[in-house]
Amino acid sequence: MRALTPASWKFFHLSEAKSPEISMIAHPHEYSQLHFHAHILSERVGYTRGQIIDMAFLGGGWPKPDSSVMLSSTDFEKPLATICTVSSNMCQFAALQLGWTEAFEESKWINLDLPLSVGWMGIEVPAANTGDSNPDGHGHGGAHHSH
Repeated sequence: MRALTPASWKFFHLSEAKSPEISMIAHPHEYSQLHFHAHILSERVGYTRGQIIDMAFLGGGWPKPDSSVMLSSTDFEKPLATICTVSSNMCQFAALQLGWTEAFEESKWINLDLPLSVGWMGIEVPAANTGDSNPDGHGHGGAHHSH
């Protein structure tokens, strides 16, 4: 992805953190219940911490030069767009964090699974006693929007 974008664009991923404590909690797969439940409990605890950090970034928590985190309230500190695949629960959460206007009307939520279209099936709701909503691990909610 980096090779296809301008050098001035910033990418954030926990696996690239300078702190070993942070890079260790980066989930090795997309965030899906199928992959999550395949790990032992101690790994799931770490990956849950990583997902919470990811959600903070999606919500506007950005690192300052002194490594502390601030919550952004200005447009220039927010992401230009979110580019991801709908198979990731975090991708779906990113659409919520951007808000309807930015995500869908301004096309700042870019789904690589459905190129050149805007579509969303909602947040995953796990099926009873399975830890997953369907066999392939990709959840389907009750809402859908496309145009």
